[in-house]
Amino acid sequence: MQHRCYLKGKTSERRPPVAGISDVAKAKGRRRGNNQSSRKPKRRTLISLHQGGVHTTTEIAELFGIARSTVYRAIQRATTAPPR
Repeated sequence: MQHRCYLKGKTSERRPPVAGISDVAKAKGRRRGNNQSSRKPKRRTLISLHQGGVHTTTEIAELFGIARSTVYRAIQRATTAPPR
């Protein structure tokens, strides 16, 4: 299918979409994002610090370099979900 580009006075054909970077990474078997196995020990430490009652949520967030909302979410998941 052709369409006319009125700004340049040329005709061009539509090209099929090019595979994105994530598609290429998936094809190679590579995953994006953080490794989930490295999060579990950190999450356990975070929960133990909170349950110890020595540190506040803000202090825990600063220690781990994460947002307070992430600390609250981890605590909520640990207290409502059954242990794995």
